[in-house]
Amino acid sequence: MKGIFMSNAKQKIAMKYAPVLSCELSKNIEQRIFDCFSSIDFKSGIDAWAIRDRVGEYRDMFSINVDEIKADIIPSIYYSLLETETHYFLLYTVYHALDQKSPFGHEHDMEHIQVVVRKNKEIVEYVTTMAHHGIFYYINKEYPVKPHPP
Repeated sequence: MKGIFMSNAKQKIAMKYAPVLSCELSKNIEQRIFDCFSSIDFKSGIDAWAIRDRVGEYRDMFSINVDEIKADIIPSIYYSLLETETHYFLLYTVYHALDQKSPFGHEHDMEHIQVVVRKNKEIVEYVTTMAHHGIFYYINKEYPVKPHPP
């Protein structure tokens, strides 16, 4: 995980509050490679369906040679940090070339995790996850967020 346009101090903050991520792998061996987090920039283009078709000839996920399929399927996590006087707002994003979990599937799937940290106490106040058709909120019960009037 590396922030390209971020100071070392901000990179340390992003690393400190980074969530531990894992992904569920498909039972279909040919589809497993696309369940992995990957970088967005493919050497062979952005047609994820064509890349999937080239991978189809491989039967064992451990024998897949990234160079042979001409795709950069390298685990990557993108992140950004916004800072206010009182809080850090960290966004961690993962990319999948294909989302094949639904009957129709689609290319270029991204999932997001936002972590909100109160700076003066270094406390994570809440986390949101954004994926598919839902946003889920996880609030720190020891430090509840108080709603502000409009």
